[in-house]
Amino acid sequence: MTDIREQELLARIAELEAENAFLRARVAELEKQLSKLMDSHDSTKTSDTSPSVPAFVKPKHQKKRHKKPGQKPGHMGSYRQRPTEADEIIEVKLEDCPHCHSALNDMKTCEQYVEEIIPAHTTVICYRTYKGYCPNCQRTVQSRHPDQIPNRMIGSRALLLAADMKHGLGVPYRKVATSLKRLCGLSITGGALSQEMSSLAKWLKPEYEAIQSALRQSRSVHIDETGWRLDGESCWLWAFTNDSFTIYEVNPSRGHQVVLKQLGEDYCGTIISDFFTAYNPLPYKQQKCLVHLLRELSQSKNDTDEFMAFRKKLTRLLRDALRLKQRMTDTMTEIPQETYDRLLERIHNRLSELCCASYQTYDCQRLSKRLRKHSHQLFTFLEEMDVDSDNNRAERAIRPAVITRKISGGNRSPVGASALSIITSIIQTSKQQGKDFVEVGMEIIRRYHANLPTGVLITNATPVPT
Repeated sequence: MTDIREQELLARIAELEAENAFLRARVAELEKQLSKLMDSHDSTKTSDTSPSVPAFVKPKHQKKRHKKPGQKPGHMGSYRQRPTEADEIIEVKLEDCPHCHSALNDMKTCEQYVEEIIPAHTTVICYRTYKGYCPNCQRTVQSRHPDQIPNRMIGSRALLLAADMKHGLGVPYRKVATSLKRLCGLSITGGALSQEMSSLAKWLKPEYEAIQSALRQSRSVHIDETGWRLDGESCWLWAFTNDSFTIYEVNPSRGHQVVLKQLGEDYCGTIISDFFTAYNPLPYKQQKCLVHLLRELSQSKNDTDEFMAFRKKLTRLLRDALRLKQRMTDTMTEIPQETYDRLLERIHNRLSELCCASYQTYDCQRLSKRLRKHSHQLFTFLEEMDVDSDNNRAERAIRPAVITRKISGGNRSPVGASALSIITSIIQTSKQQGKDFVEVGMEIIRRYHANLPTGVLITNATPVPT
């Protein structure tokens, strides 16, 4: 009986040892697979965060190092200039020592200039006008002050200041109303300001149309667009700008019809834009933004030998083109026209060789196809000296609107969207020309109500060559 029991135990032990060996082999295999997965994960992840730290918090050793604040060594220090004259002099007498009241010797004068804000207040103006009947014209006439707007209880300057705070600085209407109350003592609600902006836009619209006409006569126009919200629906905010003028438009469409409407089908200048497909059907001469192309090349994660060689050649070609433009526009460097034409032809030949070659890598095929499609639009800036090689001007023009969108979320009605387009265009154009928007707006409103021709900001337009 004992022998049978021992045999059963030995058989059970042998069975368990076999099962144990199988499990050990399985565990080893799983550990090997886990190790491979961990290695591949480590090579692709961008940050190493511990489970106890939120994913959006970067570890200290991976935080971006910012450059040292201030100017580089050797530059002159920047400081606030002291005023040359004082509007008010306050004498602070010192008769004796404030501690022991003894007499003082070697008295000297010390001066400290401080720029202070004078508390503002509203001014209530009563326009006392007169009217009478003209027997010659057989109608009733009435006098009117240039700054007087019929049926309005808020002055033009106050409205223009509120518009500048809202559309120029991105302050919400309620905070604009609070600021006007604290700084000037003007009581008005955010809703009233929103309604008044529609009337202000109507007065500024003739100047908006004059700027639009000036853009149609300019040599070049930078164009860009960004997402916008209109009563919760998706639409687009377009920006058309050059060195003197800027036009904004909120439109539900992102198609090329918006550009045709703004510039007209007979525009003879050059448009500068990115590679968005909506610009392809346009009949204008175009310059594609080379910065977008260089940025895409530098940010690509394709590390194949073919793409690395392609990127190196294309980057060198684009930078050589930029250097050639810099040499041509530099007054210290004179390049004979014959030499310049030869170098320009060489750049076009290098582009043809690069985009017509056959590639196996998808990114090379995609970019070479783009180069072939836009080969006549990449180096327009080398043929037209007043055309830029990038679209940074439009991106800078659209950035304030993006900030406003983050704060307000867009517009609630088409009337508000139209008011935003008109007012923001006048603000940005005034800023480009170094003029005060409030003073420019006052002159535009005076001309509007006096039925005088507009065009206050149409002073720096450069005509398109015929």
